[in-house]
Amino acid sequence: MAELWKGKRWYTITSPKMFGAKQIAEAPVGDPKQVIGRTLTTFLSDLTGDPSKYFYKIKLKINNFEGNNADTVFISHECSRDFVSRMIRRRVRRIDNRVITTTSDAKVIVKSLATAMKKADTTVEKAIRQKIAEEIVKIANSTTLDDFMRGVFSGEIQKMIKKEASKIYPVREFEITKVETRVSKTSQ
Repeated sequence: MAELWKGKRWYTITSPKMFGAKQIAEAPVGDPKQVIGRTLTTFLSDLTGDPSKYFYKIKLKINNFEGNNADTVFISHECSRDFVSRMIRRRVRRIDNRVITTTSDAKVIVKSLATAMKKADTTVEKAIRQKIAEEIVKIANSTTLDDFMRGVFSGEIQKMIKKEASKIYPVREFEITKVETRVSKTSQ
């Protein structure tokens, strides 16, 4: 067992700046170059201390070592299946959407879910889907990745999009279920 730890040092893994650059884990590492690019998953409630955000699963990637600290960047967020399944009820129409857009510092893929009453027909669904896509692109293009994700985690973006989509047809619930990033600059 002692041979397993030989030549390894303990490194502190810190969250990205958007989460306050806090310590989230410690890991024994032999060669830091082999660990760069590895991912780890945690929940937003663990990063922020807010238990009401239990359903957001956050994926981070180790991208840099400085001294005994390993820095991470945000890769994606996803809502838990339990949370999504609670949104889908009887007599509710599910409207899924996928939008590829850019923020000022990253390319993002945004997946969302809206629910409307079952009597909504396909032309109404199409109009809602199009309005949601327009709003996501408009909001994302005017912000940075950090600001966009803060808006998603606080629920402000969802409220704005739900309000705009409800002008077409009453939207019961709206949630951004997944955001994946392709970072173009190392601004995190």
